[in-house]
Amino acid sequence: MFNIVEKFNSIQSEGFHAGTPATFIRFYGCNLACNFGSGLVCDEGLHTESNKIVKTSLGEILVFCSLTTHVVITGGEPSLHNLNSLIEALKDNGHYVQVETNGHKLDNINSAQWITYSPKHAWNKGELRLLKGFNELKLLGSPDVLPDDIWEQIPLKYLQPIGYENSWNMTNVKWAADWVVKHTGWKLSLQTHKIYGGQ
Repeated sequence: MFNIVEKFNSIQSEGFHAGTPATFIRFYGCNLACNFGSGLVCDEGLHTESNKIVKTSLGEILVFCSLTTHVVITGGEPSLHNLNSLIEALKDNGHYVQVETNGHKLDNINSAQWITYSPKHAWNKGELRLLKGFNELKLLGSPDVLPDDIWEQIPLKYLQPIGYENSWNMTNVKWAADWVVKHTGWKLSLQTHKIYGGQ
């Protein structure tokens, strides 16, 4: 059984796969408590609400994922758990599996076809780590939270302006757009679900 706090069908709104219809499976629990300053904190509070946990079987997950080909496993922090057997089962059922992670333990999710590494700990605790085994880098940024040169060698990297829970912070959006124009190799990632009211 898996500790799931949310599952829904929507559109992937960020990074390389933006615009792709997907099923999202959100796991309970995170190893971080991110505060980005200026009143901007982690916008996903479900991972700390144990009363939201629904014990979910592999079979139930497979049935729920039947509407889409693309499955996004997220959290919280999914790599707190060894999810390779779940990922393999999804792949065996014809799904393309993407995992969004802060990089806690990539070995626990390394059977996914696509890993989005969003190293929030870099800002949370000043622990910049250049890991191996992911497909895209997604950094959350603002004028007060700048990308470090350590990431320059990564070919596929996105800067995503830090926003509010249900809306963009336009100061950060404008800053990020300007920053990306001035820095070769970076792309802008906007949380488009905040436009259309999705999850």
